[in-house]
Amino acid sequence: MDDSKRDFVRKACLGTMCLCGLSNIANAKIFDNLEVKSAPPKQMQVNWILEVLKNIDQNLSEEERRKIIKSASIAEYENQNVETNMAQYKGDIKKFISFLEKDWGWICNFENDGKTLIINENKNVCVCPLLKDTVGKLYPAMCYCSEGFAERMFSFILGYQVTATVVSSIHRGGERCIYKILL
Repeated sequence: MDDSKRDFVRKACLGTMCLCGLSNIANAKIFDNLEVKSAPPKQMQVNWILEVLKNIDQNLSEEERRKIIKSASIAEYENQNVETNMAQYKGDIKKFISFLEKDWGWICNFENDGKTLIINENKNVCVCPLLKDTVGKLYPAMCYCSEGFAERMFSFILGYQVTATVVSSIHRGGERCIYKILL
């Protein structure tokens, strides 16, 4: 295992007390005869993800957090079936913006250069499906997933790679989630 993978496992997995692979490594069945009341599997998965996010926020540089979490945006992009559901807007940014404003309630404005789009989700809660039940807790690294999602979605619509950056977000202490899209 190279140093970068070893470092990731140490920081992201072991730092959150990950036991999913340890029992396999030891070839032990440590949970077989253990009678323990535990959270339902779905809640345990959410708790596990939140622990990983907390660990990523505490132990990785901003560049490392951005790279890891932004790449995970493919999961929500595919879950939302963006390329099928948004196909009617492909190549027509004005029509797509109109959809975002009308159906999603977003506020979209071009800056004076015409190549920068400021997107305001216009909601006072985080819309991330993984974080919907975390009111009062902040997971700022997760905003890189939204950044990646916006980047993927606008790149698909425009037919070329764009860059998205989170300007403000609920999980970073802001009142709204706002993105800057460089077209």
